[in-house]
Parts: sequence; structure tokens; C-alpha cells
Amino acid sequence: MVDLDETPILNAVFVEGSILFVPNSDANHHRKFDAHYLFITNEGSRMEVGTEAFPYTSKITITMHSTIDDPYLPIYGNKVIGCR
Repeated sequence: MVDLDETPILNAVFVEGSILFVPNSDANHHRKFDAHYLFITNEGSRMEVGTEAFPYTSKITITMHSTIDDPYLPIYGNKVIGCR
């Protein structure tokens, strides 16, 4: 569960299960998630930022970071949210 207001720029996040972004009760609250690579690694794993039944009710910015010099991962590239 990601309940931080702002993450540092994370290098690589591997999700083996679920990564859930939980809204704040304040509709004006702004959460920021920053990373270079985010991988949902196996079957049954998921990334959830609200659902139809329970929408994300505050603000969120998910930023993927990269430059031309960052490692390029075969198939995925750089600056990626990938599912395998």
C-alpha cells in the first residue's frame, strides 16, 4: 500500500502481489509517486489506483523518470510501467 504523500525517485519497483494507492479523505490531497521502472511481475499481481466501485477520490501524479543515458531494458525500454 502506498500511503506516502510523496516518494523519492525510486529506481526499480517490482510488484509481486499488489501495489495499491489509497486515496486520502481530503479531495484536494495530492499524492506523488516517482520511479524509473515499475514492474507488475507475475500473474495475479496488480496495480490499483481506485476501482469502479471505489474510485480514487483525491489527486495523484505518477511520474516515470528517465534520460537517454539510462539503461534500456530489452522489450520494455526505459521509463516504463511493465506487466509480465
